[in-house]
Amino acid sequence: MDMLNITEFKDYITEKRPKEIIYNDENNSDYMQGTERRCYSIAQPLHMCLTFNDILIATNPNIVQLQSQSGKMRFNHIHRVSVDTNCCLLGDVVTLYCNADEKTRAYTLVIR
Repeated sequence: MDMLNITEFKDYITEKRPKEIIYNDENNSDYMQGTERRCYSIAQPLHMCLTFNDILIATNPNIVQLQSQSGKMRFNHIHRVSVDTNCCLLGDVVTLYCNADEKTRAYTLVIR
């Protein structure tokens, strides 16, 4: 697993040229003071599984925007990104760490 800043992540995406980016809210967790904890329950009435075919990255400010013909999703305040190329058969697992108001949130994407 590699930890990257936003510029290094942009280089990774340019080299990888992903065909599909998957966001599933069941893969996400809170990231608080160095420990991750799952924050979903099967009893929740809403779960999202979204697929995008394009990713745009801005380095000032640190923003990642996922796009498809049906819509967009944007992540703000990204201070680091972890990329794991070995843990998933579906593709590379990318975790975006967003920091706003002293609370860090982690969002996981599968890139293939």
